[in-house]
Amino acid sequence: MELSPKQIKRIQKLEKFGQDKDLATLENLLDLDEKIDDVKSEISDKFNSLQEELKKKLESELVLEIDREELKGEDGYTPIKDVDYFDGKNGKDGVDGKDGKDGKDGKDGLNGKDGLDGKDGYTPVKGKDYFTDEDIEGISLDVQSQIQPFDTVKLSDDIINRAIGIVDNRTSFLINKASNLSEKVSGLDLQKITDVGATTTNDITVGGIIVSKGVVLGYKKVEVDYNLTNEDYTVECVNSITITLPESNQGQTFNIKNIGTSLVTVRPSGSELIDSQSQQTLLSYDSMKIQGTGTGWIII
Repeated sequence: MELSPKQIKRIQKLEKFGQDKDLATLENLLDLDEKIDDVKSEISDKFNSLQEELKKKLESELVLEIDREELKGEDGYTPIKDVDYFDGKNGKDGVDGKDGKDGKDGKDGLNGKDGLDGKDGYTPVKGKDYFTDEDIEGISLDVQSQIQPFDTVKLSDDIINRAIGIVDNRTSFLINKASNLSEKVSGLDLQKITDVGATTTNDITVGGIIVSKGVVLGYKKVEVDYNLTNEDYTVECVNSITITLPESNQGQTFNIKNIGTSLVTVRPSGSELIDSQSQQTLLSYDSMKIQGTGTGWIII
């Protein structure tokens, strides 16, 4: 009878430990050795089995990939626009959104600076530039009290001197008034006046003021540097220009307005001043009304 390798190995181990009398321990060792061999054999079988399965799986996937390449068809037909298909129409516009809420009001602007005080006017002197009714009445009574027939009574020197003084002062006062009036009506054409208060078809120009059936003030629009004259009143300015005033005439008034987007400079004549300044500047859509004092100009 032929022994298997496993039986031969077991007999060899029994011979090696035969001198020992602890047979139970020897049997346990032999059993354990056999179990180890069995586990190794089992692991080897499983490893071989798994290796075979993996090999088959790889071969199957490779065949499948090859089949896919062989079965792949040609590229499909590319459709042509306006032949095979057409774009759809544009959709309707959406509804407009609602208006947003109004923003908050901005802060109030700063207050403008106070204008300069005008120069004090001339104070008339009583008894020289003007007389009260009481003064005139007193002189009249004094004169009447001494009036007698001129062929018999001579007026006193005091009464005559006082009367001459009144006449001289009155004459001087009226001459000054007439001089001022003459300046204001310079250019008046008396031939155009037909009657006081009467209707006339002709215009009358008085210092730049046209009088017909009402009052029409002079107006002029300028786009280049311009020197004002006594015939001007309102001047509308365009562009960056300079407006030069004539020599100051007491009471003469001008309106100057900037309707452009550039600065307009207003300068007086010679060394005269406008509100103590050598010139004034008007920003876009600013306006200025000035009046002559006789020695300069003030903004009113």
